[in-house]
Amino acid sequence: MSTEQLLLEKWRSLPLDKQQEVLDFVEFLEFRQTSTILLKPKKSFPATTLDDVAGCLKYQGTAKTIQDMDNAIRQGVEESWHDRS
Repeated sequence: MSTEQLLLEKWRSLPLDKQQEVLDFVEFLEFRQTSTILLKPKKSFPATTLDDVAGCLKYQGTAKTIQDMDNAIRQGVEESWHDRS
């Protein structure tokens, strides 16, 4: 039995909604094979630094550590939890 015959036989044994899923999947595979997606930019981006990226944030306070941020989140959660009571 050829692959085509086997596929058709198995497809026919499925309920109509599953047959439609198979058709959708085949169309997806066909689309993926014929379509190209550009994954690289046409021009390379110049090298950037953290200051280039975060410098626009205009934060004037002292630098915070991850622990400082975790503590602030924990405190906010505790405060919102106590407000529910």
